[in-house]
Amino acid sequence: MSIPAQLSDSSEGLQWISAELASSLREARSALERFVEAPDQRQPLADVAAELHKVHGALRLVEVHGAALLTEEMVHVAGALHEETISDSREGLDALSRAMVQMPAYLDRVQSGGRDVPLILLPLLNDLRAVRGSPLLSENTLFLLNLDSASGKAAHPKPSGEDVVAVAKKLRHHYQAGLLGWLRGEQPDSNLATMGAVTENIQHAASSDALYQLFWIAGGIIEALREDGLDSSVSIKRLLGQVDRSIKSLIDFGEEMFSQDPPSQLINNLLYYSARANSGGERISAVKQAFRLSEVLPGSDQIEQARNNLAAPSANLMQTVGGAIKQDIANVKDALDIFVRTGKKAPEDIAAQSETLKRIADTLAMLGLGELRASIVAERDRFAAWISGDLPADDEQMMASASVFLEIEDALDHELIELISPDPVIEKEDDATDDAESL
Repeated sequence: MSIPAQLSDSSEGLQWISAELASSLREARSALERFVEAPDQRQPLADVAAELHKVHGALRLVEVHGAALLTEEMVHVAGALHEETISDSREGLDALSRAMVQMPAYLDRVQSGGRDVPLILLPLLNDLRAVRGSPLLSENTLFLLNLDSASGKAAHPKPSGEDVVAVAKKLRHHYQAGLLGWLRGEQPDSNLATMGAVTENIQHAASSDALYQLFWIAGGIIEALREDGLDSSVSIKRLLGQVDRSIKSLIDFGEEMFSQDPPSQLINNLLYYSARANSGGERISAVKQAFRLSEVLPGSDQIEQARNNLAAPSANLMQTVGGAIKQDIANVKDALDIFVRTGKKAPEDIAAQSETLKRIADTLAMLGLGELRASIVAERDRFAAWISGDLPADDEQMMASASVFLEIEDALDHELIELISPDPVIEKEDDATDDAESL
């Protein structure tokens, strides 16, 4: 696909390559259909991956970040299906098929002037990653890690007095049996009720805040599933499986481990899906209120508006994200300052900042802020080169890095304000699909 270098605007770039994109997507969809009709023939899956790879390259060139992220995950799933490394091929095919339907709708809207905000695609991106066993994108972003501010409202009552480890030992097999039955589609409400009862018992026996929060929030997810406030997606199935592993960790290592090393990533993911629940049960409503989820992440009942105009993220969400990114950048700058002041003799002092920079980059990617993300990735590479010795950690390099972080901080507020500014009006289309879900 040939793309003029001057086409930096996403909608203009898409208009230039729309015919080629449509052709490649049709070929990919046709190849997927051939595989479904003859699953013993695996070559069509290789054809799917090849066509999607072409689409991915073109979308990166025109900087349509949301569609590029989606296509990248589709390529990975098609390849994993071809190599037979996905444990449940039916779930893989389902996620890939839904993405095939969603991609043209997303591209049409961006081409019509709608926003390229990858955050809108997060539920589908999570499902594509979950079928491969990869970390969910909501694990390593800064949207919901606001646990401290909610600690007062989420503070748990006095524990029941039972030994929480003993409770976990007694009830884990009930949770596992309920989980297995639910995953198989056998008496789903009854099995979810069993799982909910286990989480409630552990919650009431918990002494530590982290353990209480985990099982309280997990119980809210289970309640929402029982009330049809959430779909039983592959991502949610995976998260409730991780809750079982947390019960095992409680049995093996005791409650103190949850205080020393809170399961923040799991809680973050559970909060994301709690925010999306559109049921009004007592527990899920309490979770939403305690963590102020409705202020930053609209639930599924607001999908229709996003489907019509690719709605922008909320101002509250942008304030939360902006503050979190700035705090992380400040931490990186502090580590860099200490590294300089101590004579640059301990590269391990800045090695720990690699994950922080990755988290910032992932968050910026989900917001479609590609240029800022590229700057963060470049700094992460610079840090890696310092640590490996491939690049001298001299004063000039240090000043250059500090200057980049200052530029990112200066640009961040403007970019986030642009994200919440009103979109150009675009006409409502009839072919929008259920996966165009807004955050």
